[in-house]
Amino acid sequence: MKAIAKLILPVAAFMLASAGAVGTKAVEDSKEGTLNITGYVHQTSNPCFEVSVNCQTMNNGQICKALTPEQNVYRLTGTNQCAELLWKVIP
Repeated sequence: MKAIAKLILPVAAFMLASAGAVGTKAVEDSKEGTLNITGYVHQTSNPCFEVSVNCQTMNNGQICKALTPEQNVYRLTGTNQCAELLWKVIP
């Protein structure tokens, strides 16, 4: 019985640690999918000026704003126009 416990206990501990590490990595990856994406703002000289923003594509009612210049942030559409609004990430 002691031999089985000596074998199973370390294996079980390793499996729990591995599952925790994989779960933590999955949460970090899902956060990265909504953060620091490329967005675009409208300017007179460049209708699709590229900015790096902390926005998401899911509508939550709060429009994402670029810091400089403070304007609504858009995503490129299939026709390469800056027309799809991006939304603020709410923690």
